[in-house]
Amino acid sequence: MGEATVTGVGSRWLNRGGLYFDYYGGGSLTVSDGGLVAVASTLSLSGQYVHGESLINLSSGGMLALASS
Repeated sequence: MGEATVTGVGSRWLNRGGLYFDYYGGGSLTVSDGGLVAVASTLSLSGQYVHGESLINLSSGGMLALASS
């Protein structure tokens, strides 16, 4: 189980490839308080080997975006 948090204005996770969330098991992604997660390719929210519980939490102005590469 993995966990990632991007929080605060100016905090960014810019992914030039795909983001495969929950590909091998459960986990959580929290984006809040003006944080940004941008994905240039594929955004997959469930994977081939789903064995856990997952959560994507966007709150207080958190943003999840598909961006052009």
